[in-house]
Amino acid sequence: MSHAQHPLNIIDQIGPKLRARELRDAFTAWSGGRLGHRLPGLVDIEGVALSASPHMAVVEIEHGTHPLSFRFVQVGEHLARRAPGPLLGRRIGGASPDADMGDPLGSVAWAYRQCAISAKPSYEFADLDFGDGQPMLFERLLLPVGSGVVPSHVVVVSLFSESAEE
Repeated sequence: MSHAQHPLNIIDQIGPKLRARELRDAFTAWSGGRLGHRLPGLVDIEGVALSASPHMAVVEIEHGTHPLSFRFVQVGEHLARRAPGPLLGRRIGGASPDADMGDPLGSVAWAYRQCAISAKPSYEFADLDFGDGQPMLFERLLLPVGSGVVPSHVVVVSLFSESAEE
């Protein structure tokens, strides 16, 4: 594996890509808590990334399921308002063949699963234009946390701006 492709170098490349301050704050707190391949603990970023907290959710990884499922254990107020229904305590993903089918969070479970399996952060953004007004910018940062190298939770920071220009 070349130096440029080393997993820790790939992680370090995420920081400069983050557009929003809330995502940068959360990533900085996560980065500050990790030690080599060792993940930061949930306590390392709770309360540190205060600017991100209204946009943050924490999902517990249910390791006994295949594929992995997740349970929302914390949901920020901005995310709660945007969700199609109550998120706190909600489970997504899981073993049944249709666990993600018809669920508006189905693709979310897939993204969480990839973050949990790889134990690496993930950043996504999209300019969305549904043709019904002003475009929207969506940004999501997923941060695996746990003790050692196996994540126990995924911290999610999701932002929606009403204008892709912001």
